[in-house]
Amino acid sequence: MTGIAPGAMKLAAQAIKSARIKPRGSITRQEMEQAVARAIMATHPRSPHGQALMRALSGALSQAKERPSTETGAIRWLVARGQAPTEAATAARVAVLESRRAADVARWQAARAAVATDGPRAAAAVARIVARTGAGPTWRELSIEMGWTQQPGMRDLIVARLAAAGWLAFTPQERSLRPGPQAAAEIAA
Repeated sequence: MTGIAPGAMKLAAQAIKSARIKPRGSITRQEMEQAVARAIMATHPRSPHGQALMRALSGALSQAKERPSTETGAIRWLVARGQAPTEAATAARVAVLESRRAADVARWQAARAAVATDGPRAAAAVARIVARTGAGPTWRELSIEMGWTQQPGMRDLIVARLAAAGWLAFTPQERSLRPGPQAAAEIAA
């Protein structure tokens, strides 16, 4: 505890208790308190980061109805892992979270585009495979047939979105992928 003011440690302990932050993994409560105390000592309370630090560590957050800000979530994430929520560490965690969010949005947009452009083609490809083999293709086989990206999770997202749109249908059984009701309606029309 060298170099950390006792008052900062006491304030950190109270803030962690009030914010109801639980340690993650093998982190101890004392390590969390030391991390917060270091951040308190390095941050002016009236600075934008100091204000964010106090909001993230206030008990009022646990009763708030709206979702906390990304910065607040980043601070709480750092504290729970025994890392000092300094301005730089918080900014780095926020950047990671925003990058992930942007990647998720891009994935959803790609899946939405695949539904709009590939629905009829995917249903026809599945129908051809079923007619040829008597069983539906795996999602991977359909993905290769359609030329979709092989990014982790993307294939599952596209197939799920095509099923939600009615172009494909499946059950939990293996090779149950079939053309969906939307494809049947297109053929009947």
